[in-house]
Amino acid sequence: MTKLAQNLPNGAGTTGVATSGVRLGTYWRPDTFEAAKSAYLGDLDSQPDSPGSFAGWINRSIERHSRLTPERRSKIAQDIGDEPKAGRGVSRSFQVEAATVDAMEAAIVKDRKTLGRVTSRTLFVAESVREATKEARERYGAELPTAPARLPNRPPRG
Repeated sequence: MTKLAQNLPNGAGTTGVATSGVRLGTYWRPDTFEAAKSAYLGDLDSQPDSPGSFAGWINRSIERHSRLTPERRSKIAQDIGDEPKAGRGVSRSFQVEAATVDAMEAAIVKDRKTLGRVTSRTLFVAESVREATKEARERYGAELPTAPARLPNRPPRG
């Protein structure tokens, strides 16, 4: 287990993530953060198996992205393009599964060794969330709901 992925108590009943997890801190651009919140709400209302918390939704997007091949991750990065730079970014941390962090770090190393593609945790999370947001838009079939400034804890399902 990586140094970052040391188990901490989590309270799974409130986050939708396993009973032990880690805090994953990354830097978020405003457009990416707002779009991710909207995608989470869209999935919450349209996907019965979607995570019941925003942290759980982020965890799932990272986990899915980690399972892809380096070539597929590189193609996704090309397809989604550079992250919008408008606005001042913010640091955010979310409770995610330790295994998810381990898988992400293994994928980052594999990308570097296989393709020479160097990414940070922040970039990896941004790419995974931006791809998950794109997929949520396609699934939702309409404009995603506008997320409030602060998401409620465990909102009821739609």
